Amino acid sequence: MRGMGLFDAEDWAFLGKELGLERCLATAGYAQGMGFRQLRRTFGGPAPAKPSYAHRLYGRWRGTEVVVLCYDVGSGSTQTTYTGVVARVDPPLFLGLELKAKSFLHGLFGADGISLGAPVLDKELLVEGFTPGAIRAFFSPTEPRNSALLDGILRAASTGLVITDSTVDLSTQGTVTDPRRIGAWLDQAVWIARALSVRRAEVPPTRPELAQQGEWLRFADAAGFAFSPERMKLTGTAAGSAIEVALESEPARVCTSVSVRFPTPVGFGFAVRRTNLPSFLQGIFSQDIRVGHVRFDDLYVVTGNPEHRVRELLGRAPVPHILAELGEVSREVQMHHEGLFFRLEGAFPTGDAVGALIERGRLATTALFGEISALGPYR
Repeated sequence: MRGMGLFDAEDWAFLGKELGLERCLATAGYAQGMGFRQLRRTFGGPAPAKPSYAHRLYGRWRGTEVVVLCYDVGSGSTQTTYTGVVARVDPPLFLGLELKAKSFLHGLFGADGISLGAPVLDKELLVEGFTPGAIRAFFSPTEPRNSALLDGILRAASTGLVITDSTVDLSTQGTVTDPRRIGAWLDQAVWIARALSVRRAEVPPTRPELAQQGEWLRFADAAGFAFSPERMKLTGTAAGSAIEVALESEPARVCTSVSVRFPTPVGFGFAVRRTNLPSFLQGIFSQDIRVGHVRFDDLYVVTGNPEHRVRELLGRAPVPHILAELGEVSREVQMHHEGLFFRLEGAFPTGDAVGALIERGRLATTALFGEISALGPYR
């Protein structure tokens, strides 16, 4: 096996090849607890040939989507690097769940969290979420089919375990590039993620969940969209653009996201990202192209090349005005050469509410792509 060098990024590239994972650019940071869809939105396409520990390793492991990454916690003299593996829980749990191993300081500073009703579990695990009763039922130690799942969670707890509605994250301090070690973590994370999805399928939807599923289905039937109730996701086409609306739940938070893919990609690379995001979602590049529209320039960081083409696109009315309006109602807005994304707080439980959300996306991208098309191809 190839020797490891702690500061040799070639080992990170070698790790990706050994695991069969693709190296991808990272456009923003990472923190444990972010959802898998949110993590994927921090990818900026394939990485260049020169390897870097900042590159994310992405692909499938035993059929499940996974990410392997290095990330930093803290800053300055207190900054610490971690290596983590993240497996996707699909469909997501929609419990607002955060389950993690208790730290040695928990008894001094930590809250008790949700008791699962078994001393060995409550001693080792800190569990929080929207509805304690639903979470207790989900992980009930008296349910025979939960035995293997809970055993697997306890075994993984020593590896910095964090479980959310859509992720299983195992992390450790330092930079780890040993394929056998990372492969073993991936096996653990994927097994837990699959077990969680199986358990979710066994639990009947609550009345509020059924009501929202019915409303979204009503909209889907009327608008010609496809609807996945277990993933709470709508997909369809409007004004030539592919549109996806999805419910995203994170610890103590529910949001609704709208993704729109332009009819054809823009012929040059750029990225528009809303500022004032949580620190781990801030862009990692220092470039900021100003377009001369005060509200837009205050709300967004813009990167891209060639700069004059990016400035020409984003400075044309009504593009900066539309994006400024979106940025004033959403703290998470992104636009790049392939499309537009924004996310709003709340579940949008009625068909009319989700229809208005899609209409906002349709109107925005219709106007935006009209200006994009007017620029013509870039040579």
